[in-house]
Amino acid sequence: MGQLPIRRINFSDPAEKRQHDEIVQLVTEMLELHKEHAEAAHALDDRRHALQKRIEKLDAEIDAKVYALYGLTEEERRVVEGR
Repeated sequence: MGQLPIRRINFSDPAEKRQHDEIVQLVTEMLELHKEHAEAAHALDDRRHALQKRIEKLDAEIDAKVYALYGLTEEERRVVEGR
C-alpha cells in the first residue's frame, strides 16, 4: 500500500482546492447519472441512451482532471487506459 501514489490535496492552496472541488462535483453528477440510467434501463425508457452518452462524456472529463492532478504524460495516460 505504501507504494501507491496517493495525491494529497493541499486545501490551503486555492488551485488545488478548486481541482478537488471540480472532481468531487463531477463524481457526484456521475453517481446521479448512473442512478437515473439504472432506473431508465429498468423501465426501458428512451432516456437511457442519452444518459449513457452523458456518462461516457463525464467519465472522460473526470479521467482528464485526475490525469492533470497527477501530472501524467500522454504515454502514462495510455498505460493507465490499457492502450
